[in-house]
Amino acid sequence: MTSEHVAPGMKALIGEAETALGALEARLVKDNYEIKCSEFLAELERMSDRIGRAWGVVNHLKAVKDTEALRNAVEAVQPTVVTFNLKTSQSEAVYKAFKTIMEGPQFASLSPAQKRIVENEIRDAQLSGVALEGEKKERFNAIQQELAKLSTSFSNNVLDSTKAFTVRITKKDEVVGLPASALGLASQTAVSRGDKDSTAENGPWIFTLDGPSFLPVQQHAKNRALRELLYEQYITRASEKTVAKEKQMGEIAGAIKDGTVGKRQGLGMLAKRAAQKIGMSEEKSLDNTVKSLFNTVQHSATFAVLRFWEENKLFHRLISKDYRF
Repeated sequence: MTSEHVAPGMKALIGEAETALGALEARLVKDNYEIKCSEFLAELERMSDRIGRAWGVVNHLKAVKDTEALRNAVEAVQPTVVTFNLKTSQSEAVYKAFKTIMEGPQFASLSPAQKRIVENEIRDAQLSGVALEGEKKERFNAIQQELAKLSTSFSNNVLDSTKAFTVRITKKDEVVGLPASALGLASQTAVSRGDKDSTAENGPWIFTLDGPSFLPVQQHAKNRALRELLYEQYITRASEKTVAKEKQMGEIAGAIKDGTVGKRQGLGMLAKRAAQKIGMSEEKSLDNTVKSLFNTVQHSATFAVLRFWEENKLFHRLISKDYRF
């Protein structure tokens, strides 16, 4: 798959799914929202699964083989994907069908898993704005689109930060503990960046924040300073104090806060979703929910550097001791 396949492929899949959703909605209305639960769930799964899988592959490819063309393709198609997801989650016919199932006689005969799915679908539809109308619904959907756009932009910044950082090591005693495969990769990286005489045995070695380079250092290197340096750089990617990035994070914060302020206007769905995601009860203040999320973001980097950057090494040592590998 290449960047040229993204737009036509995703649009074709979404077109098929929209046709299937329209047919399902018409049938539900005709049958007064009565439908067998297993049949209903299977139809919804078929409709969303192909899009979810394809979009997941596209975003994975962008993460591991990032190119400007692929970024442009994702940015071009993303609004269409978000719009379809909103159309599905805000479908009044689908929502009423789930409500009919839960309130009808067949609910008692469902398995615990099916009951849980029905309950979650009803909750998610409510949190996705199924009950909103007019300007409130338009505002909610605009916020969702903006958050998706900002999220993609931020992930691109993370990729750029990952590719930008390297550390060059010239002394053997600073790479003690690293396996030959990690040293070989670091040597290849050094050669590609100008150290033509680099060897896996004698270096110099260049390490990056890409997984194949970063993880072996965290798990095997006896050089604590090297482990700490790479870990700190890894968890603070795309967080440099630049005007552009501060503006971007401010826009994300503003979009989320819009959902919180909207609580008093019937538009608190985004903040409620945030509360659900972190396991807080709906009785908790939505303002406190958002404050908790922002406090976590602000303090997680420092806390992680102080407490967690040794975890990979210690965990690997324990596994090696217990299982002798």
